[in-house]
Amino acid sequence: MVVVRPYVRLENIYKRFGDVEALKGVTLDIFTGQVLGLLGENGAGKTTLMNVLFGLYKPDAGLIYVDGRVVRIKSPAHAIRLGIFMVHQHFKLVSNYTALENIAIGMSSGIKSLKPIDLAELEERINKVMEASGLYVNLREKIRNLPLGVRQRVEILKALVRGVKILILDEPTTNLTPQEVDTLFNALRNLVRTGLGVVFITHKLHEVMAVADEIAVLRSGVLLGRFKRSEVDQATVIKLMVGERIDLEKSIIFRGFRQVSTSARAENMPGPELLRVENLSLRDRLGTTILDSISFTLSRGEILGIAGVSGNGQREFVEVIFGVRKPTSGKILLEGVDITNSSIRDRILMGMFYVPEDRLSEGISPTLSVMENLVLGIHFTYSTKKLLMDFKRVRSDALQLIKKYEIKTPDMATLASKLSGGNIQKLMVARAFHTKPKVLIAHNPTRGLDIATTERVLCEVLGLKSAGSGVIYVSEDLDELMLISDRIAVMYKGRLVGSLTRDRFDKYEIGKLMAGVAGG
Repeated sequence: MVVVRPYVRLENIYKRFGDVEALKGVTLDIFTGQVLGLLGENGAGKTTLMNVLFGLYKPDAGLIYVDGRVVRIKSPAHAIRLGIFMVHQHFKLVSNYTALENIAIGMSSGIKSLKPIDLAELEERINKVMEASGLYVNLREKIRNLPLGVRQRVEILKALVRGVKILILDEPTTNLTPQEVDTLFNALRNLVRTGLGVVFITHKLHEVMAVADEIAVLRSGVLLGRFKRSEVDQATVIKLMVGERIDLEKSIIFRGFRQVSTSARAENMPGPELLRVENLSLRDRLGTTILDSISFTLSRGEILGIAGVSGNGQREFVEVIFGVRKPTSGKILLEGVDITNSSIRDRILMGMFYVPEDRLSEGISPTLSVMENLVLGIHFTYSTKKLLMDFKRVRSDALQLIKKYEIKTPDMATLASKLSGGNIQKLMVARAFHTKPKVLIAHNPTRGLDIATTERVLCEVLGLKSAGSGVIYVSEDLDELMLISDRIAVMYKGRLVGSLTRDRFDKYEIGKLMAGVAGG
């Protein structure tokens, strides 16, 4: 029988970053022998709270108890010695080392670190852990050759072989295929039965409902409640997360969580061909193939979802379509016009626009104001007959967009670099939809957005579809893709390896394609 007991208590924790109060007196108990789902929107304080526990941040006020004793956690290494381990979204592994060598790093400290680790003995211990958890890894393979899902297993094995009591997973399913998510959840259930405590940080409600024993909800740095999973429904948790800013009965996100058919969404059959891509290829300076003979069409009134594990060529794909990169070979036709070698400005004038993935280096100009960034890329459309900027119209449009998309900024003159990541994302999305493009290319457009703003973005995308525009929607969030797409094509190692129409959507079939298994 699993013994559930308190191991960590975070008591009245405060944390401030400049003018932002990230945590406001949070008290939370973490137990061994159970999965605690830690829910909240981006910026709610979930990761900050766990970074305090893992020794990455020092709290401004409050106490941390570990196994009944007050402790001051000085560093991650100290947290690990106390039995606490955190697996971050971005894995901290050495790509040129094998999985076994990565697990061995930091296994000993002090005078013991002078003695070489017995890798054979360590490998035997890891094999036992793998058998108990179901998380199998080729320990002799170098990290750079392992898929992201397997790299995550290496990080978890690093924790388990050290005998930790509490394992913190920060957004652990972001880069996993559906099959890998199932493997992870089965492993967590196995591990909890051995007495491990797990904190599962996420904004994906349906995943928490599938794996958590208890759910804690944070909003704006405040803990709003903790519940047994069986005691709350999804509507209650969503209202706690976002307040009253979303109408659940009309919400396409909530209908998706409830697995209600999305056929009730604004539908119109795709029309004539809008965009054609023929045998598009891209090689780097060394001749390495990045994109390999990509061909597809996009129709008016169609949303084409592009799925795939991050790093399989999605970024290069959208940059070639928008003209940021020049293809090595192939053609791009917009309404029958060859735009393969056209400038970005010409593509914008023809009705194409782009929401880039890298919001800091590509999405904004940090030295320009919020107002100026809202018209960046389309500023030439605000010229008067005398070729001067019509700043009255710029200000008017900027005010409307700031209000509509709830961009939190002191004023329009504030530098864009002063905005939070989520508000920069809102700025980029607002600018894109304001252009009313014929073809919108969106790369992870809802990353960093709260549920209410995500809902607005998805509704705007569906609005473009209804108006006859075409959308190329690239995302690692398969649930989101399946919610709004008419077709989903999968990218794997720079190729489109399969395409499924809406009536054939199956997350496990898509997962196979994401993993490079033939099908589709």
